Amino acid sequence: IIASIVLAVCALAGSWLMLLAIPRPSDEDPFVILQYTIYFGIQRIGPWTSLFILPAVGVVCFLLQGILSYMLYDKDRFWSYLFVIGSAIASIVVFLASLFLLTINV
Repeated sequence: IIASIVLAVCALAGSWLMLLAIPRPSDEDPFVILQYTIYFGIQRIGPWTSLFILPAVGVVCFLLQGILSYMLYDKDRFWSYLFVIGSAIASIVVFLASLFLLTINV
């Protein structure tokens, strides 16, 4: 369980650091790519600050699942463990999505 929590925290911290590594766009082209698909190409662009919505949602999910896990620990440990493992998986997905955003914007 502790390994799952450490993995989730490291993945979320890595997401924030990766997105901070993206250089800020210039004033003449202030937008970054926010969504890209292999079929249609670039689908959504937006301001640079919109990149941080993804890791912010990841942190909120991590905190909510942590609170639920803590509340359920005494009643049913299975669900508590499931929430912690789900939080780690969700954090890894956020990390991979942030990595993809980094690659398409740099």
